[in-house]
Amino acid sequence: MHILVPVYHANEVPLLIHAGADWLYTEWIPWWNGKSDKRVPPPTHSISALFAPSKLEELEGIVQGAHRANARLFLKLAASYYSAASHLDLLSLLDQALQTGVDGFIFSDWGVLPVLTKLERSVSLIAGPEVYLGNVQALRLLSAAGASHVVLTPRLSLAEMARVVASGPSQLNYGCLIFNGPFGHCFYDPGLCNTVHAGKNLCDWDLEWVVCTYMTEGPDLNYDQVCQLKETQYWHRQWLNPFSYFAAHMTDWRDSGCGLCALPFLTARSSISFLQVGGEHHEFPRRLRATALVRKAYNLAAQGAEPAQVRETFRASQPHGELCDLTYRCLYPDALVPPSASI
Repeated sequence: MHILVPVYHANEVPLLIHAGADWLYTEWIPWWNGKSDKRVPPPTHSISALFAPSKLEELEGIVQGAHRANARLFLKLAASYYSAASHLDLLSLLDQALQTGVDGFIFSDWGVLPVLTKLERSVSLIAGPEVYLGNVQALRLLSAAGASHVVLTPRLSLAEMARVVASGPSQLNYGCLIFNGPFGHCFYDPGLCNTVHAGKNLCDWDLEWVVCTYMTEGPDLNYDQVCQLKETQYWHRQWLNPFSYFAAHMTDWRDSGCGLCALPFLTARSSISFLQVGGEHHEFPRRLRATALVRKAYNLAAQGAEPAQVRETFRASQPHGELCDLTYRCLYPDALVPPSASI
């Protein structure tokens, strides 16, 4: 089983490989997109611009480092929407990226598939979790359109994942998110925060900070409207999956479950061929530690460990270990009682 991990600098590659990654992905954010004065849309997470390579030579260095370690390198098109007007410029950028030797692309916008299928050479096309792949019909459409890999939405339980994959196209390679917790983004709206909220994080517990930044850099809203937006989102998420206690909310809403105890099922009886580690907007030490924990948990599962054993071994890795109760923001709540049928 492959472990897909975010990388942003050539120097990170050997360390991530040593920690257990064998597939890597990055973003490329050039400030030029052909003849247009407007660049191709930036990543969904604006903070990724602080880490991602902006020069073609930087991207090429990452690709070469990955290939020297016999790892694959994928380029993520992180924006959730690309207008038709930007497709020609996007195609030009992707052709340049191909020259560096990238092994494929990860996309979030269905609309770019016609662009990706026009590239000079055939590469792997991965539909990311932001595409929200939770039903067989979507999988069939993606397969027919040229996608080769899909990352299933983390909103699926193991039982639901089993039904979807069993009925989906056999030619697709299936993956899922793992350890999306303190090293990843919120799995309720994976990768969509900046798109949904115009670049601002309404999850932050500091209301005054949210209101000030939202009003100064976001849309033309007044104080009361921003407060209403935050309150609406808060109660919506409380309805979806409530906080166990306020301290967990105040610390960080994004401290979510890890899904590591699902690895025994995914390892022994599944058609899941790769795991995507979240956290593309976090600093390198966190991404490195997440990679090492996932690889250790996978090795433990491959040796025959039961889900409960994996859970107890890695519960201490959670920022709120006491919240590891298979209810609070758990990626796969049915992990300790997995479905009887294989995926």
